[in-house]
Amino acid sequence: MWSLRGEFGITTFLSKLSSFSLPKKKKKIIGFGSLTELHLFLFQKWGWKTIYAPTLTSLAKESWGPSLETIMLKLLHSQYVNIVDEISFLNSASRKKETISANIVGGSIDFIQKTIGTTWQIHGEGNFLFLEAQNKSIDQIIGYLHFFKKSGLFKGVKALLFGAFPCTHSEENRCILLQTALESFAAEFNFPIFSNFSVGHIPNNNPVQIGGQAEIKPIENAALYKQTIKL
Repeated sequence: MWSLRGEFGITTFLSKLSSFSLPKKKKKIIGFGSLTELHLFLFQKWGWKTIYAPTLTSLAKESWGPSLETIMLKLLHSQYVNIVDEISFLNSASRKKETISANIVGGSIDFIQKTIGTTWQIHGEGNFLFLEAQNKSIDQIIGYLHFFKKSGLFKGVKALLFGAFPCTHSEENRCILLQTALESFAAEFNFPIFSNFSVGHIPNNNPVQIGGQAEIKPIENAALYKQTIKL
């Protein structure tokens, strides 16, 4: 099942779905953004490993590079795909010269917030956690992060990866201010935090297998995120 587009109202749908027993046949799910709640429900409640990746509508609207097109075609043909992404250090803990591995969960920050207090609430402990957002001010982004901190979402997290918080070329100052704000926030924690994770509302929106094993390996002046996925 490949989502045509993101949409609101899924919380009510999931409340009803939670009364259903585990289906005998697993479904293959692709989507991102407002589909965050569905991904987390399926993983937290049923143990399904779904694919956080562009919707069909984004395929029509946005300019995908040849690499992403190839990746999506391979996934649709049930082939293994190796995702490799260079990510940036954001705090001192991320600069440690050690390779770490864990399952990865996450999604769009406003829809992650909606899982708090539900039976499919996201669990960051022992996992890599990624966060991304669209059309959010710096104050809103930092506000979400402090709310997640207070709610205990970051407790026991193996690593935190900040995905896309898109800026345009006309918003260069905003991008600089956001980076500074994220660095200041990251300095509060003693676990690794990275930025520039290529996931979210950007053309090079790399797929992530929710609940799948991933690895972060340090290289000179950066780190490599690696995950092998299959739909």
